[in-house]
Amino acid sequence: MVLTTFGSLASALSGLLKVVDSGPFKEFFAGDKDLIDKLKIELLTADAVLSDAEEKQITNPKVKEWLNELKHAAYDADDLLDKATTAYLKLKKKIEANYIKGKAKATSEEFKKRISVLVPFYAGVIDGLRKILERLQNLATRRDLLHLKGSARVKPPPRCQTTSLLDESAVFGRDKDKEELMACLLGGTAQESGIPVIAIVGIPGVGKTTLAQLLYNDSRVEEHFSGGRAWVHVSEELDVFKVTRTIFESVDSKNCHVTDLNVLQVSLKTTLSGKRFLLVLDDIWNENFFDWDLLSAPLKAGACGSRIIVTTRNQGVASIMRAITTHHLPQLSDECCQKLFEKYAFGTSNPDDHPDLKSIGHDIAKKCQGLPLAAKTLGALLYSKLEAKQWCRILNSKIWDLPNDKNSILPALRLSYNHLHPHLKQCFAYCSIFSKGHKFEKEKLILMWMAEGFLQQPNGEETIEEIGEKYFLELLSRSFFQASTHKKPYYLMHDLVIDLAQFVSGEFCFKLQENQDHKQIPEKARHLAWLMNGLDVDKKFEALLDAKSLRTLILLVSSNTQKPPALHTIISEKNLSTQLRVLSLPDKGIITLPEVANLQHLRYLDLSNTSITNLPPTTCSLYNMQTLLLSNCSRLSELPEEIEKLTNLRHLDVRRSTQITKLPPNFGKLKNLQMLTNFLVGEPNGQSSKISELGGLSCLRGELSISRLENVDNEEQASKADLKSKNYLCKLEFSWNTTNTSYDRALKVLENLEPHTNLEKLTIKKYSGSKFPNWLSEVNFPNMVILELTNCSFCGSLPSLGNLSSLQQLYISEMNRLELVNFGSHGDDGSGNLPFRSLKVLSFIRLPSWTTLTCDSEFPSLQELTIRDCEKLMGKFPDDAYLPCLQDLKLVNCPKFSIFSGEGMLIDSFRQMHILETLSEQLCRLTSLEELQITSLSISLLSNIPILGNGLSGLTSLKELHIRNCKMPAELPNLQSLVITDCKELEEWSLYRMELPTCSETTNGCGGEKEFSKESWLPDTLTSLCINIRPRKQCGSHGMESLTDFEITGKYNEEWSFPEEGIPLRISSIPVLEKLVKRFQHLTSLKRLEIKCSMSIQA
Repeated sequence: MVLTTFGSLASALSGLLKVVDSGPFKEFFAGDKDLIDKLKIELLTADAVLSDAEEKQITNPKVKEWLNELKHAAYDADDLLDKATTAYLKLKKKIEANYIKGKAKATSEEFKKRISVLVPFYAGVIDGLRKILERLQNLATRRDLLHLKGSARVKPPPRCQTTSLLDESAVFGRDKDKEELMACLLGGTAQESGIPVIAIVGIPGVGKTTLAQLLYNDSRVEEHFSGGRAWVHVSEELDVFKVTRTIFESVDSKNCHVTDLNVLQVSLKTTLSGKRFLLVLDDIWNENFFDWDLLSAPLKAGACGSRIIVTTRNQGVASIMRAITTHHLPQLSDECCQKLFEKYAFGTSNPDDHPDLKSIGHDIAKKCQGLPLAAKTLGALLYSKLEAKQWCRILNSKIWDLPNDKNSILPALRLSYNHLHPHLKQCFAYCSIFSKGHKFEKEKLILMWMAEGFLQQPNGEETIEEIGEKYFLELLSRSFFQASTHKKPYYLMHDLVIDLAQFVSGEFCFKLQENQDHKQIPEKARHLAWLMNGLDVDKKFEALLDAKSLRTLILLVSSNTQKPPALHTIISEKNLSTQLRVLSLPDKGIITLPEVANLQHLRYLDLSNTSITNLPPTTCSLYNMQTLLLSNCSRLSELPEEIEKLTNLRHLDVRRSTQITKLPPNFGKLKNLQMLTNFLVGEPNGQSSKISELGGLSCLRGELSISRLENVDNEEQASKADLKSKNYLCKLEFSWNTTNTSYDRALKVLENLEPHTNLEKLTIKKYSGSKFPNWLSEVNFPNMVILELTNCSFCGSLPSLGNLSSLQQLYISEMNRLELVNFGSHGDDGSGNLPFRSLKVLSFIRLPSWTTLTCDSEFPSLQELTIRDCEKLMGKFPDDAYLPCLQDLKLVNCPKFSIFSGEGMLIDSFRQMHILETLSEQLCRLTSLEELQITSLSISLLSNIPILGNGLSGLTSLKELHIRNCKMPAELPNLQSLVITDCKELEEWSLYRMELPTCSETTNGCGGEKEFSKESWLPDTLTSLCINIRPRKQCGSHGMESLTDFEITGKYNEEWSFPEEGIPLRISSIPVLEKLVKRFQHLTSLKRLEIKCSMSIQA
C-alpha cells in the first residue's frame, strides 16, 4: 500500500504544482521555488526505494516504522496543498462571479490585488511545507542507515511446485465440481476449432490445484486421453521454453536436451499430431496474449477432443486464453471444511475421543470460511496438540500472528496482493475498514476511492468513474472481491482477504466495532469505520477529538441495537476531523446535521436513510464536494437554495426522498453532474428548476427519472431539455403526478422529450395523452431491452414496437382504455428482422377493458408470460402462437381466458406454472414441468380426465409442488419438495396413497383435525420436516431414517414425538414451553437445540 500511496502522491503533487505554477497564483511561491524543488526531490527519492522497503518491512520492524512515518508526512503534505488549492480556487471563482454580475471583466492587476488577501494564508502553508521537508530529510538520513536501495523490485523466493499426485483421502466436497468439469473434458464434437481451454478460477487456497489433480488422475481421463497427459506448474512467470519442454518430456517420456525454441516446438507439434491429449497448466498468472499465442502454437496439432485445463486466481487469464468453460470454484461447506480440518488436526485419531477439542475445532473450521488451505494450515498447526488452550489460541488469533514457518495462508494471499498494480493496492487496502461479512455496493466504493484521490486522472473521453469501474473489476477478477448471492448487486470479501487488507493497511485504517475500547483508536488513523451498538456512543465520539487526521469516517448502527442513538445530539463540528474527505452517516438516528463549513476537504457525503429535514446552508460552501447521497430521507423536504455553488458535484442521489417536491433554481449550473437520480420539474411560476435546465447538464449518464411533468406548461421547455443529445443516459423514466393534464399538452411535451437512441430502458407512468409519441414507434432504438408502460389510462392502443429489435422485457399495466392487443401489427425494424425476436418477458397486469388478443407474430425467445387481473379478456391462446422457449406461465383472475389451445401451441418447454385456477387435460403434456403452484382448485376433479390417469401423474418431471386450499393428488414419482397449506379436507388416505420416493422436504400447515399415523403419511426418504399451525396428534420423526432436520411451530401437543437420532431440533412460536422442556432430558443424542419466539419458559 505504501508503494501505491507514494507513486500516486508524486503524480498528484506534480499536478497541484502545475496549478500553483500558472497565473497570478504562482507569485505566492515565487520566493520559495527552492523549497518546492527540494520537496519534489525528497518525495521522488523516497519513492525510488519503496519497493525495497515494502519487502523488508515484513521482517524488519524499523523499516515498517520508517515507512509509516514517510506515509504520514506525505499525507500531511497532501492536506496542505489541497487546502491551499481549495482556498485559491474558491476565491478566484468568487471574484469572477462578482465581475460577471457587474458585467465587467477583471484586469490582471485588479485580480492580483484581490487575490492578495490570501498572502497570510499561504505564508502558513509555506511554513507547513518547510516542516514537512525537514521530516523528509530526516527520513532520508534514516533511509541510508536502513540500507534501503532504489533498485528494481526484489524477486520473491521460488514457490514450491505442484505435481499431479494427490492423496484423495484428504479431499472433501468436490464431487459435484469434478463431475461438472468431467463432462466438459470427455464431451466434444468434431466441429471443435483449436484445443478447448477449461479454466478453474478462484481465490487463493480454495482448492483449484486439488480439483485439477482429481480430474487428471481419474481413470476415465487416463483412458480417454490416449495421446498422453502433461502437468506443468507455471506460477508467476510464464517461460514459454520451459513449459514447452515440460510438455514434450511428459508426452514423449524422454528427456529433452534441445535448446532452441523453434526446434522444440516443431518436435512437439510432430509428437502431438493426431493425438488426443490433456494438458494441465497449474497456477497461471501471465496475462500476455502473445506469450499464450506462442505457447499454444504446437498444441493445435492435437486431435479433436484434446483439452487444456488451467488454474488461475485471475478471471483475466481465462479471458486471454479464450476459455470455453470457466468454473468459479466455490468455497467448501462448513461440514466439509470441518472434515478437512479434522483430517489434519487429529490424523488417525478419532475426533469423538476428544469432544472438547472437536467443539473448538468446529469453530476454527467455521473461521476458515470454506477455504481448504486455511483448514489444512490450522489443522496441521494443531496436530498432536491436546490442550484446549492451544486450540483456543489459534481460534482467537489473526493470520499474521501465526508462526511464520508454518503459516502458508498469509504468503498465499500476499502473493496475490504483490501482483497488483500500484494504483490497485491502495484501493484494496482501503477496504480493510469493512467488517467481516459486510456487503458493499460497487458504485459507492468507487465514489469513495474517487473522493480519497486513489483514481488516476482520465485521458480522453473516459471518466474518472469509468477508471474506478476498471479498478473494481480488476480486483473482482482477481478474487479479492466476491459477488454476493443477494438479489441486489452487492459484493463482499472473504474473511481472510479482509485480514490481508488489515495487514497491509496497518495503522492507517481502523475499525471500531461493538464492545471495543474507544481508547484504541490510533491518534494518526486516517480511515475509520465505526459499527455502533448504542453503548457509550457519547464517550466514543469524544475519542474522535484525538483522531485529528481522519480522512474517512463511516458510521454504522448495529442491527442488534434496540434503539438507535440520538447521533444528532453528539455529532458536531468539534468532533469531526477537518481533514475528512469521506463522511457517511446513513442512519435514522441522524435528525439534524451540524454546520459543516470547516470540512473544506469533504468530497463524499452520505446521509441516506437519515431523518434530516434539511441540509445546513454551509453545505453549499463545500467547494470540493463530488458526491451527495440523500436517498430514503423520508423527512427531507428541500435541497439548499444555493446548491449550484457545488460546481464540482458529480453525483446527486435523492431516490425515494418523497418529501422533496422541487429542485432549487439554477440547477442547470451543475455542469459536472454525471449522475442525477431524479429531476423534479418545478411549478411554472415557482422558485424552482424548470425542465429546460436539464439542457445544461450535458454530462448526465446512467439512470434518470423525470417526474412532475404536469408542471411543464409548453413543449418549447421540454425541447430545451435536449434529451436527444444525452447519449450516455441508459435508463429513463417519465412520470406525471396526476392524469389531469390535457391530452394534447401531455402528448406535445412527451413528443419533445425524445431520448437518444442509445437508451436501454424506458418507463412511462401516469401519462395522460391519448396516444404515444411518434418517436416511440418510428425511431430505431437498437439498445432498448426494457419497456414499461404503466397507468397510461387514456391510451386505447399500444404503440407499434417492431422497431425495438433488442427488446427483451415488455410490461403493460393499468391501461384502462386498452381493448385490443394485436401483435400482428407491429412491423419490423426496417431491416427485415422479425419483431419481438428477442423478447423474453411479457407481462399484462390490470387491464380492465382488454377483451381481445390476436397474434400472428413469433416469440422465439419468450420465457416468461404473465396475464393478471384482466377479467374481460376472452378466448384462448392463438393456435398458431409459437412459444418454443416458454418456461414460466402465470395466469391469474382471467376467468374468460383459457390457458391451452390446440396443438399449434408449443408448450412442452414449461418449467413453472403459478397460481392456476383452471386446468385442462393438456396439462399432462407438460412433461418437463418442474414447479407447480395450485390455488383454489379441487384436484380430485382431475379423476374425470381420462388422459391424466391418476391425477397429476403425467407430470413426470415435477420436483416442487405447492398446494393451497385443495384436495390431494396421487402418485408423483419425482417430487422433491411438497408444501401444503389450508387444505382442511386433507385426509390420511390421500397422503397414504401418494408415493413420494424422492421427496426430501415437506411442510404441513393444514388446519384439519383428522389423525395421521406416523407410518402412513411421510416418506422414509424425508430429510427436512416442518410442522406448523395445528399439527396432528401423533406427529414425530419415528421411522424416517433419512430425516436430518426437524422443526415444530405452533400449538404444543403432549403426543408429539421427537427425534432420537441426534439430529438438530428447532422449536419456534410455542407460547408455553414448561411441559416441553421436561421432555428434553430423554433426547440423549440431541446435537443442537434452537428455540425462537417462545413467550414463556418455566423450569
